[in-house]
Amino acid sequence: MNTDQSLKIVGLLTFLVVLTTTFHNMHVASDSIKASETLLQQFLDSSSSRFGQGTSYYQTLPSQSQAICFVTASYALNETVMDPLPDMTSYKWPFKFFLFTNLKETQWETPGWEKVVTDFTYRRRITHSRYGKFLSWKYPRITKLCRAIFYIDSTIEPTKNISLWEEAASRMEANDGPGFMQYPHPKNRSGLPAEFRAIRRSRKDTYLNVNKSWTWMENDPSWTPKMRIFLNTCLGYNPKSKTFQKVSQSFWDRYSLELDSWRDQPLWSFNLNRHKVIPLNFPDTFHEIFKQANMSVYGHNGHTYRKDSEVNVQF
Repeated sequence: MNTDQSLKIVGLLTFLVVLTTTFHNMHVASDSIKASETLLQQFLDSSSSRFGQGTSYYQTLPSQSQAICFVTASYALNETVMDPLPDMTSYKWPFKFFLFTNLKETQWETPGWEKVVTDFTYRRRITHSRYGKFLSWKYPRITKLCRAIFYIDSTIEPTKNISLWEEAASRMEANDGPGFMQYPHPKNRSGLPAEFRAIRRSRKDTYLNVNKSWTWMENDPSWTPKMRIFLNTCLGYNPKSKTFQKVSQSFWDRYSLELDSWRDQPLWSFNLNRHKVIPLNFPDTFHEIFKQANMSVYGHNGHTYRKDSEVNVQF
């Protein structure tokens, strides 16, 4: 609402109050007084609806469209091989947490998380999990409820500093920005070749898959070996950002084919370079915003390629 609109509302309110008082002072018939009071109340009610659910001109409570949402994803055969999720019940509004998974509530209790149970047909479970990571903006409940979405790996917890998250959301809502934010990779790798070599060295994927991705990217006209690598452990975005929707859908169109590496970090960075988009920075350092939560033998605490990974890899 702009200043002119605010002044008009205040002026109308003042006029109606004076009108009501004048009726009383002139001892006008009671039905006329009631009519003016009803008119005043109707205006207050209508202005309340314009300021959001449960609010009025003099009251600014958060509406259902103002949630700061966090999303994670975990897919596996059963709960025993899932990364243990942190309990988020201590977080209060406007924080909201969504979990994309294939396990229903009866199969896995997740305190503080609202489940989004999916039934995709992709061959790799890790592909299932990447849908919620990059495309949660396609779910109507999330886009209606969330002002901003922050994907987080299940091994980290966000700070409860609401002003920090409000600042991040405001940055992503700016019309002249890309509508999403990430950290540059902390190891400052020199480009995609270094990233691919690190994946092979740490056995995060098979040599065959990595080499297929590398070859495909090198043959693309946008290829440059020195492109920036971004950290995909956490990713913030405005669900209404057309730029983010475009680059995430473009990423998904290739990744979901399951033709090469299941590691999303190289393809995501490659895709940003291809679209000539640079993410915003988070408002503070990683360790000021996030803390390490539960760790397990899966996820970033020890995942390496196994014989069943082509299908069952899940983080």
